[in-house]
Amino acid sequence: MLHRVTAYEQAGSVSGMALGQILAGPATALDAPGRLLLVSAGTCLAGCVALFAVPAIHTLGRAAPREAGEPGTPDGP
Repeated sequence: MLHRVTAYEQAGSVSGMALGQILAGPATALDAPGRLLLVSAGTCLAGCVALFAVPAIHTLGRAAPREAGEPGTPDGP
């Protein structure tokens, strides 16, 4: 599950940066920088809310702690 969440985060970050760079120039010509920062913050917030709306993400639970000597622990095989 953690890999899925990380994949969503990476995809959103990479596509969001590219889209932001494409739109930055034309957007500053249309409106004041302060207003654009507010729109940008709202867009980021909407993206976070959309990710948390995915059931596989908002129901993600903690893994049980591993005992020493189990595979995947520093002193395990």
